[in-house]
Amino acid sequence: MRLPVGPYLLTLSGVSSRPSAKRLRSNFWACVPWFESRDSATWQQVWDATALRSTPLLLRDAPVDEDILELPPAPEGEEILFDYAATGLTLRRHPLALLRPILAKRRLSTAADLHDLPNGRLVRYCGLVTLRQQPETANGVIFVSLEDETGVVQVICWRRIREAQRRELLESRLLAVYGTWQREGEPRSLVAGRLQDLTPLLGRLAPASRDFH
Repeated sequence: MRLPVGPYLLTLSGVSSRPSAKRLRSNFWACVPWFESRDSATWQQVWDATALRSTPLLLRDAPVDEDILELPPAPEGEEILFDYAATGLTLRRHPLALLRPILAKRRLSTAADLHDLPNGRLVRYCGLVTLRQQPETANGVIFVSLEDETGVVQVICWRRIREAQRRELLESRLLAVYGTWQREGEPRSLVAGRLQDLTPLLGRLAPASRDFH
């Protein structure tokens, strides 16, 4: 496996033998999206990376006679999980694209579905929580940004929702909102009437939101 670094090419074995190996190894997983674009398998990358350690002096000239272990490609969900664990982002499909069949059975719309709906329409939507904020001048109102594979929806949660469903509002990573679509000219938002925490659907993939109070 070769990694582009400026005008040079580094192999995994070459990286492990260099003085700066520790620093390079710590940055190795920052290149996960690059490897993905070359059709490599993340399980195989993890396995190969575990061998990146200095050989004890007494064993450096010892012959190694073992079969090369070739692992199958990881499922797409695992690939995305590895990306988020390594870099906090992914260049693969959005996590909700994988969950869309499940969300569709629950009749949960996408951001694209909501975009052109008329003002006042009752809707149900689900997205990853990317931001929560409560401006000092908002009188207890919390604004939540939800993201899916088609876009972002801004959700307005009035004080009564905060008081009645505090846990769902403040702890969910994947949040379903049942409410009223508000469209006045270009600005669009979803006024929450009821919240549902769907975080368990994410499994081990639950990206943290940025919260400002």
